[in-house]
Amino acid sequence: MESAIRITGARLIVSLILGVLLAAILLRAAMPGPNVVITNRKTFQSLLLMPNELRKFPVEQYLAQGDWFIYRLSTKPNDRRDWRLHIVSGVAEADKWKNAFLGYLEPRGKCIEHGSAQRPGQARRVHFRSNSKAGVYGVIEFKSAEPSGELYITFAYYEPAPPNRLWGTKYGRLLASVLRKIGLPIDAVTQVS
Repeated sequence: MESAIRITGARLIVSLILGVLLAAILLRAAMPGPNVVITNRKTFQSLLLMPNELRKFPVEQYLAQGDWFIYRLSTKPNDRRDWRLHIVSGVAEADKWKNAFLGYLEPRGKCIEHGSAQRPGQARRVHFRSNSKAGVYGVIEFKSAEPSGELYITFAYYEPAPPNRLWGTKYGRLLASVLRKIGLPIDAVTQVS
């Protein structure tokens, strides 16, 4: 009886360790490096990392044959997150894409359009400021290539840096006071050396 309990306990411990390792591997696979490129907005990584306003835009619905898109994250540690949705459309249908973006973003925030279609080579821009999240804004730029007739669309989406929760705790304040007393900067713990 006692040996059966030991075997069951050992199996439980081994399965817990394997479960924790698998969870760590999955989370590490989803964590971004300094530059991440995502080509499918329905992957595990995009569900964890991408902001909802950017991820829920139905880009596939407006794509024609030969069009393509990617999502790109560009960030530094403890800095704001810069997301970009790059779309290349084989046919320069700027009005279709502008209406698609405006129809999606206007219920979610304030949109202001800059630039005109009358001047050739000038990029048209739409600025977006979110109503639901403070500090979140975006810029959509429509640029057409003259010889090929392609349309390049960039939706730049900016999020503020996530707050550092370490210094808000009791032990975080104690650590900050110790670091100040010995002469180290407070961000020595959180910055990459």
